[in-house]
Amino acid sequence: MSTNLRSLVFSLLALLVIAVPQITLAQFSIDASRADATSFGVSTSTPSDILKNVINYALAIVGFLGILGFVISGIMYLVSAGDEDLAKRGKTYMVYSIIGVIIALVGYVVMAAISSLLGAGGSTGGL
Repeated sequence: MSTNLRSLVFSLLALLVIAVPQITLAQFSIDASRADATSFGVSTSTPSDILKNVINYALAIVGFLGILGFVISGIMYLVSAGDEDLAKRGKTYMVYSIIGVIIALVGYVVMAAISSLLGAGGSTGGL
């Protein structure tokens, strides 16, 4: 494919990426004054709710990776079969994994405490 044809194809694709959402949303702008935000798929969450959700997902990922690291380090320790270096690395990784899980749990507790102090909700279960 020549460079001119390639640049033309990429230009048309870029135009489609920009134009198609505008064209499809144009029909909604006519009746926007009569409808609420949720009928257009717009979130009614506050920025603090979104931030809490992002932090909760990040803490869940850190916790999952910590538990996964703990399992892998336990397997390393079990299969070391007398290899002192591998057993020592397994123990070290296990300590690091435990620290990661503790950090994730402390982060969750701190988020729950801040959420309850700011009055975001009475229950920390829905954090």
